[in-house]
Amino acid sequence: MTIKSIIVGAGAQGALMSYLMQKNGLTYGLWSRNGFVRANERFILDANKIKTSLNPSVFSWEGIDFLFIAVKAYDLEDFFNAQLSLIKKAKVKVVLVNGWVLPTLKNFIQKNHEQISTWRIGVSTIGVSEMEPRSYAIRSAGGGISFGPVLPALDPSWKDLKEIELEQRLKTLSLVDDIGPIIRKKWLFNTVINTLTAAYKLENNGLLVTAANIPLHKTFDEAYALGEERFSFMDFSRAEYFRDLLALIEATSENENSMARDIRLKKDSESSFLAGLADDPQKYPLLTELHKKIIAKK
Repeated sequence: MTIKSIIVGAGAQGALMSYLMQKNGLTYGLWSRNGFVRANERFILDANKIKTSLNPSVFSWEGIDFLFIAVKAYDLEDFFNAQLSLIKKAKVKVVLVNGWVLPTLKNFIQKNHEQISTWRIGVSTIGVSEMEPRSYAIRSAGGGISFGPVLPALDPSWKDLKEIELEQRLKTLSLVDDIGPIIRKKWLFNTVINTLTAAYKLENNGLLVTAANIPLHKTFDEAYALGEERFSFMDFSRAEYFRDLLALIEATSENENSMARDIRLKKDSESSFLAGLADDPQKYPLLTELHKKIIAKK
């Protein structure tokens, strides 16, 4: 069975999806702001020190099974509005998120009378860093990619045949009935790690240096409370999440965080979808302060 996919967004996550598609013999196209990335364009991902040029095999939006949308959170609404006619061509649409974008996605689906059953939301826990323009490196290959229905699936048969085959062929992919717990955990960890590394211009290992006086515990406590407010609940206790957060920081200690890099290069950041969700400075004084610090750096 032939599976045709288009990946929108030629950044780190778009490069990763392209690499995984190519590695597993799947047919895909990589679509950037300037249209399709051609096979002869320099676009490299360094996987375990093996440099691989990405060679897209699809240059048409016709007959597309999957559309993977891997754009920055702040570009998502503009992409939806500008490319509605192209979006509708795909049978299944998967939004890979880094911040809290579910309200934006649901609003778009409702406003444009799209069938919510054709939309998925997902996250990647495979770390990718930009080394130079159009050149990326996998930093934590032990993660994976998960996606599921925008609303938790009541019917276990929501997966169609091509989704099942994609999961079988793309070994790092998992289809889940309820993506919520994974999204909430990723949002929490990104809110802590991305916010602190961007605000203080640190690599991940700087978060654990006692002498640096980085307010890791307090940032985590406020982010957890904000998660409870935004999501109505969190799936695990503070202690369980904090243990996993420390393990993640240690495992990625040599990485330059993507949002910290964006700030260093004076690019936009996704802080508004992370710490920027804290709209009450009385309840979340530290997150409010850190968000202001980040957006002032641009």
